[in-house]
Amino acid sequence: SIPLRMKMLEKWKNAYVGPHFAFEYHFYTMHFNDPGTLRVAKNYYTDLHRLKPLGMDGMMNCQTQRIAFPSAFHVALQGEALFDLSRSYDELETEYFTNAFGEGWEAVREYLTEISDAIDSRVIGDTVAVEFAERLFRPAWYDNEEFAEKVKTVPEIVAKYKDAFAKRQSDKDRAVARGYKLLAFHGEYCERLAKLYCQAAIGDIAKLEAEFNSIMDWLSDIEIEVQYEYDLRLFRRGFDGKITACKDWVNKAKVSSAKAE
Repeated sequence: SIPLRMKMLEKWKNAYVGPHFAFEYHFYTMHFNDPGTLRVAKNYYTDLHRLKPLGMDGMMNCQTQRIAFPSAFHVALQGEALFDLSRSYDELETEYFTNAFGEGWEAVREYLTEISDAIDSRVIGDTVAVEFAERLFRPAWYDNEEFAEKVKTVPEIVAKYKDAFAKRQSDKDRAVARGYKLLAFHGEYCERLAKLYCQAAIGDIAKLEAEFNSIMDWLSDIEIEVQYEYDLRLFRRGFDGKITACKDWVNKAKVSSAKAE
């Protein structure tokens, strides 16, 4: 519990004199839950500010180094905010996207914001308590009609920005051109993720597994193109666990429901 952890923190601070750092996992696998990456970035920034009142001097993260798909804003934010908490989130966001995507950077931010809203990490990372003969916890993104409707909007979001982003792949600035090329891969990635999450949201395990195998085949095909920005092995390991959690829920729910009858 949080109160217990706060008591442990106070005892630790009394036992140790020196710099105090939190050890976290924001960018280990959590970013896979937020393909738009802006919600996880804002969460990190907020968490970092909340450490100061607790007497903490900063934060270290266990994280993958291949974490720039389709942008490295959250990593840049991490570095900047660790050394200067006086800079606002909006200031850091504007500075990064202006430099990374050049003229028209606002459209990139809007696109990523819409993706973060449609594929909502708050749902993907949550569970819902369900009472049968016992209390069980269902992955919140499984068998969730409201989530399914939101996820279905992803192809429309991608299509809205696709042509404008494609034109920028030939930008004279090679770094900017690279960013827009990654956005092209990212659009298809999000469409495939949407299909996968949609099958889970309507409660179809078999089709969920089929879509997962499909996206893994596609990611394997393009891995050479995104290997410096995207950690395919870590994605697979994390999503294997998500599918296992859905299967466990279905099996336990059947047993517990039968007991309740």
